[in-house]
Amino acid sequence: MKKTFLPVALGIILCAGVLNAKSTFGYLDETGDADHFVLNASKDTVWVTFTVPADAEFAVVVLGSAGANLGYFELNEEEGYDIKLTGGGNFTLVIICRTGEGKWTASW
Repeated sequence: MKKTFLPVALGIILCAGVLNAKSTFGYLDETGDADHFVLNASKDTVWVTFTVPADAEFAVVVLGSAGANLGYFELNEEEGYDIKLTGGGNFTLVIICRTGEGKWTASW
């Protein structure tokens, strides 16, 4: 019976981690199109990872809870697809289509 406890315990821990992971997605269909979501960062540091179409150019503007512009990020191989949010609280992330079209996803 002790032999099965460890795999079961690890399974529960891994499932809890997956359940705490959050994500959202959208579709931008033309240059200049934009979408947004609000992320409530309950931790001091949260990493947001984006996926975007390989043949499109998307960018993200991060706004603070009072609407202040906290940063502009190009989503590509060179700049990367991860954005680090610090300080906790609410952040609005605006995804902008610079060229192309397609589905984007964000997970944190």
